[in-house]
Amino acid sequence: MQRQPFGALESIPTSKHPRQRTASLITAVITPGLLLVAGCGAPVTTGSSPASHGTNPSSHIAKSGNSTNTNHSASANNVSGPGSSPSANPSAANIVSVDMVSPKDGWATGTAGGQQALWRSTNGGTVWTRVPLPFQVSGKNGITLPLSPAGDSTLFVADATVGGVNTYVTTDGGKTWTLLGTASTSDTMVSYFHLVNGSAGWLVTDNGIAMHQSVYHLFHSNDGGKTWQLVAGTNPNGQLGSVPGYGDAVFSFSPSGVGWMTGPALVNGKGFLMRSTDGGKMWSSVPVPVPAADASTLVTTFRPTFSTSGSVSIPVEYQGQNQNLLVVLHVNSSGQAVATSAPLQTGKPVANDFLNPSDGWVTTAPWSPNQPQMWQTTNGGQSWSTLPAVSQMLGSDVQLQFVTPSIGFAFASNQTSFPPVLWETVDGGNTWRQQMIKVYVTGGPATPGQAPQPAPPQFTPAEIAFVSDKIGYLSGSFGNGEVDIGRVYKTTDGGQQWSEIYQGGNGAVSVDAVGSTLWVDVGLGAGTPGSKGTLLVSTDGGGHFTHLADKSLASLDFVSRTDGWAVTSSGMWDGKLLYTHDGGRTWSMQTLPAPASSAGSALPGAGGGSATSVSFADATHGMLLETGEPGAGQQPKGLLGTSDGGKTWHSIVNASMGSNGGSQRLSSAGYAEGIDVVPGQSAEAYIWESRGPLLMTSDGGQTWRPSNLTQPDVVEANWVSMLNAKDGYALVHDMFKNPGFVLERTTDGMKSWTAVHRWE
Repeated sequence: MQRQPFGALESIPTSKHPRQRTASLITAVITPGLLLVAGCGAPVTTGSSPASHGTNPSSHIAKSGNSTNTNHSASANNVSGPGSSPSANPSAANIVSVDMVSPKDGWATGTAGGQQALWRSTNGGTVWTRVPLPFQVSGKNGITLPLSPAGDSTLFVADATVGGVNTYVTTDGGKTWTLLGTASTSDTMVSYFHLVNGSAGWLVTDNGIAMHQSVYHLFHSNDGGKTWQLVAGTNPNGQLGSVPGYGDAVFSFSPSGVGWMTGPALVNGKGFLMRSTDGGKMWSSVPVPVPAADASTLVTTFRPTFSTSGSVSIPVEYQGQNQNLLVVLHVNSSGQAVATSAPLQTGKPVANDFLNPSDGWVTTAPWSPNQPQMWQTTNGGQSWSTLPAVSQMLGSDVQLQFVTPSIGFAFASNQTSFPPVLWETVDGGNTWRQQMIKVYVTGGPATPGQAPQPAPPQFTPAEIAFVSDKIGYLSGSFGNGEVDIGRVYKTTDGGQQWSEIYQGGNGAVSVDAVGSTLWVDVGLGAGTPGSKGTLLVSTDGGGHFTHLADKSLASLDFVSRTDGWAVTSSGMWDGKLLYTHDGGRTWSMQTLPAPASSAGSALPGAGGGSATSVSFADATHGMLLETGEPGAGQQPKGLLGTSDGGKTWHSIVNASMGSNGGSQRLSSAGYAEGIDVVPGQSAEAYIWESRGPLLMTSDGGQTWRPSNLTQPDVVEANWVSMLNAKDGYALVHDMFKNPGFVLERTTDGMKSWTAVHRWE
């Protein structure tokens, strides 16, 4: 059941089972794989406590002798994510809430195949493994499950049944479960569930909301959920305490057992804020200071954060016709509001996420007018700093969740992209990075003997472009090889350290630079058939980017801020050469020589091959590498040259299929991937190959010799960026390491090399 305060945006768990902080939850819809298998429950032990679970290796044995181990593996067609086939049931995998408990670990709930489901991530939320539930799902909890995480592998779960609410615990990440106890109630919904310290816990149940009112029943456990005692109700009788029946309330309990109820209320002298000091039996109102405002002001109190001294900090938002602001209310251990922070004038509704009484973040609501904004406080709201706003992230229904003062997550529930994107920050919200989400409809990464395990997300370097011996740019992609996000980095110390300056698009990124002007083409595999790319330019070395053209380009090569060349294609082996004279805004196709043929076959190098890579030494002298369809480790290749800026082209050398070219001649062995002509030296160039060596020429391409840097199928070059005849860089790949990329530098024309940076 959805219970989010009207007019407010703090992300409230649909089952009201928060951690001890103002938690934001995350929503995602995942297209499922072909095979949809809903979990029907896992074997459960009874009577064991979490403590014995962690100390007795045999505690997973049920009293009947049945093992409670569950299998988390899944075949490839059980996987929801990139490459999966569409399903006839679009709701088969639907994540509706996420609770990250550390920078790497998190839990998620939702539905799979129309039934409640539970997932776990151990790699920062990028891959979610389906966790079998210890009970037959009933759907009585709505679309989410009441969870109470207690670490990276310990989780308490509540399940509302006809006979009451059963509570379970796992201490090994969901492999085994223990049935703890049952709270006897006829209520059908769980509003709040939390085990504060593994022993003290609270459970609130009801039957739903009517006219903003609910009839609550509050249970308490002091033995880790084994037994539950009813201590209070909305309509008390006998010795029971009294719980206010405000249906929009959010419950919270501190480690010491002090309870709080927060939520929205119209100004009638105070906002809604209740406190209990006896474990939830009795509740009293805490006055909320209200600034001068019109009578229509909506005051929303949000979930508190607790300090070791017993005081709490409670964000309060005031929404009126004439103003919109947020303050942090400080309440002492006696329940008295003693201070309010400096007001944050937002002018529009906001969402907030407080990690502790000091560190908090605020964002504008997605439906607010104007541009989205984001703020941060590190002193409990006494002062606020404006953070750079990521419009793509904040322009949707984004929800924040920080797990440390530096590391936080954000997700938009209304994303239209597939797979959905999770945003992560590691610098307190100053910068955000996109990450893919891979969700398993059943199980998780496969075990040996089953489908291959998906590779963990990682950065894969692709291209380099150096403009001096210190300043250079690196492009690549981050992902697991199925869906990747393009990224661009910059170095100012010759490649030793790199800082991210751009991320976006899907697939690898093509990059080139002249001085402080940088071109970046991003898309679903720049320059590949059917891809849709975007060409961007920065004139301040990557500080800011502007849109130039909707072009999917590869092998970008600019000789000035206006003149450049690139390769594009619309099908297999039909690469075309393009040129621009206005800095990349418009592009025209370059005329190449008519195809020549031998025995009826088109020859690369005479216009019959596919344009693969282009490089110019200066404004007039350049070379174009052409290739044909490969096979069995070989590929037809050809090289064209120009000395008039591309007006005319002539064939330099050809290597037809099966030819070895003789000593120091271009051979068909290996798959040619790129060429780099040395700036200012039109006769010197380098060709790098897959399953082939790094080749060098000093006579304009007539003869070639291999570099001692590479060895086919062992160490291969991915890209070369020479500054002059002696100084340059090469990006190489050690095929026996993962990722195994190394940036090498030469100062003697590739006679010797020095490793500068490793990605391992």
